[in-house]
Amino acid sequence: MTAIGALLAASAVSVAGLLGFVGLIVPHTARLLVGSDYRYLIPSSALLGIAVVTYSDTFARVAFAPLELPVGIFMAILGAPFFLFYLERSFNMVNLKVSDLMIKIHDKLILDGINIDFKAEKKTAIIGPNGCGKSTLLKAISGLNRQYKGEILIDGENILHLSRKNLAKKMAILPQGATTPTDLTVKELVSYGRFPYRSMFKSLNNKKEQAIIEEAMEKTHITSFSHRLVSTLSGGERQRTWIAMALAQQPKILLLDEPTTYLDIAHQIEVMQIVDELNKREKMTVIMVLHDINHARMYADDIVILKDKHVFEQGEPNTVLDVENLAKVFGVNAKMYQNCQNPEDKIIFPVSLVKN
Repeated sequence: MTAIGALLAASAVSVAGLLGFVGLIVPHTARLLVGSDYRYLIPSSALLGIAVVTYSDTFARVAFAPLELPVGIFMAILGAPFFLFYLERSFNMVNLKVSDLMIKIHDKLILDGINIDFKAEKKTAIIGPNGCGKSTLLKAISGLNRQYKGEILIDGENILHLSRKNLAKKMAILPQGATTPTDLTVKELVSYGRFPYRSMFKSLNNKKEQAIIEEAMEKTHITSFSHRLVSTLSGGERQRTWIAMALAQQPKILLLDEPTTYLDIAHQIEVMQIVDELNKREKMTVIMVLHDINHARMYADDIVILKDKHVFEQGEPNTVLDVENLAKVFGVNAKMYQNCQNPEDKIIFPVSLVKN
């Protein structure tokens, strides 16, 4: 698909002219600078496009005066490296899609007609009332539960056609309430993340493997207690260790099932900030089941709301997490409060149950 996209882009430029290249490059560059919120993306793209064209035209007229270079040539010189960068980046992106998913457990229908396109390199939060199938959906996506109808596609390939090892190289999951082994050190547990890469001819004791394990511990800030037994860790330290183990798999997609459960407020924020860092720094797609609506609003780029076995709504937090949807989905009346220091940062506060 990437090759087809490159061919179509080249065809469009050949018809519209080299100056049309700015229309391909500028919006993507603006998105990297200001994010995907169209309130900022559209004006930023316009201003950046004006600046690029003005600079290119000025340079083309002045640099080789009295000769004037066609502005399109300079635009091609300026834009080609960016285009190659975006092309290379698209090769490394992993796309995940759920299509017409239906899951029954003991003849009880849990999910039906689920269709979700997860945004690559973004953080998606799955929310909904208890028993709506959030964890069930995550287990199906991860391949832990393969008893379903429909398709789960990763880069267009059905996950049921992938071996568990190959799937684990693309995707890692931290399930809710993971059992903690009592006799393993932190580093030993993190090293289990390298299981998909084990073979008869490959030792986990070589320098490259150890470097990957050390890097995973460093990114989750657990290096200082890597030799402690996992059983001696606090809840927050233990959760970071599990995330490090998942990170050692070097996945493109990280699945988290209520990662802040049983943690106090400080450790909840600590875990969510680490997840946010991994997404931004590693360009890792994160899909997480969250119980806390405000965590979903603060840390997610996209929200999927489940209710009555179906996707109730999907979209950006500012769009779908409002008091009306909270009343419909959770049956609670809520108020929205603005942060005085940052008016765009809002906090949802449930105040009462909806009366039938």
